[in-house]
Amino acid sequence: MNIKTELKDKTCVLFLDESGHHGLKKINQEFPIFLLACCIFEEAYYEELFINKVKELKIKHFNDPDIIFHSRDIRKWQNQFKCLGDINKRSDFYKDLDNLIKNSHFKIIASAINKDKLIQLYGPRADNPYNISLSFILERSIFYTDNIGCNSIGIIAESRGKKEDNHLFTQYQLIL
Repeated sequence: MNIKTELKDKTCVLFLDESGHHGLKKINQEFPIFLLACCIFEEAYYEELFINKVKELKIKHFNDPDIIFHSRDIRKWQNQFKCLGDINKRSDFYKDLDNLIKNSHFKIIASAINKDKLIQLYGPRADNPYNISLSFILERSIFYTDNIGCNSIGIIAESRGKKEDNHLFTQYQLIL
C-alpha cells in the first residue's frame, strides 16, 4: 500500500498591539511598564469562525458589528461604551467576552518591560523597549507557528503613528 501525504498550506495571522509608552526619557511612574503582545490565529479559523463570533458579540451588546474595542473606552465607559455604566449590561458583556475568549483557538504571546529596571541594568545603553519586545515576540511566534505547522505568518500591527510605524517596519526588517 502506498500512502501519499500532502502538505497543505497553513497560514497564520499575528495581531500586534502595545500598552504603555516605549520612551525611556520621561517615564510615567504610575505605569513604568511597556507591554507588547500578539494574538496568533490560524488564518482559516480566524476568517471563517472568529470574525463572525466577534461580530455577534458586538451586535448583541452594542448593535454595531463594526465597533472597535478600545480598552480605554471600555474601562472608562466612554464613547460607544457608555452603556457599560449599567452594572447589568457590563456584567453580561464581560461574561460573553470571557466566554468568547475561553472558547476560541488562538495563542497569546506577550513581553512586558519595566522601564525603570531596564535603565538600572543598562543605563544610557538601554535599547528601545519596543525593539526588545518585538524581537522576543517574533522569536516566540516563529517557534509556536513552526510547532503547529504554519508555512507562513501575516503580521498586522496596530498603527501607532507614521514615525513609529516606520520604526516598527525598520526594526522588523533588522530582526528578520
